[in-house]
Amino acid sequence: MPRVNPADNAAVAFLDKLRSEWEYDPIPRWRKVRAPVYVMLGELDRSVPSAETATMLRAALAEAGTKDATVRVFKGGNHGLLLARSGYDRETKSLGWYVPGFQDGLVSWIKQRVCSSKQRRATTKFSQTCTREVLAATEGTS
Repeated sequence: MPRVNPADNAAVAFLDKLRSEWEYDPIPRWRKVRAPVYVMLGELDRSVPSAETATMLRAALAEAGTKDATVRVFKGGNHGLLLARSGYDRETKSLGWYVPGFQDGLVSWIKQRVCSSKQRRATTKFSQTCTREVLAATEGTS
């Protein structure tokens, strides 16, 4: 942590904010999640240690009893899930593509849950409509 003059109120406030962010542990909150979860992490994320985070999230969600949890680490992905070489901010302006599987995976995950939920509550005709609506809404996203 950098040293600042205690009389510099702005610097002290900034460092206090950083300390609170660095000390925040989201895992206790994840241990309470029971809703369906789809977490996407980039392998080259320099803000979040993705392998460690994925392991911790899977354990926390299992402890919570979450029945529908998916935690994915995308190879070559940075924090924004752009296909990266290093994951550092300086290369972000030169990146132009999301990691393979990001958009298709997300759309597929949502589609499976939206349609299966509606199917449980509706007729076959409605289920077919649901599938058509989701497919139409997602055209061109891959």
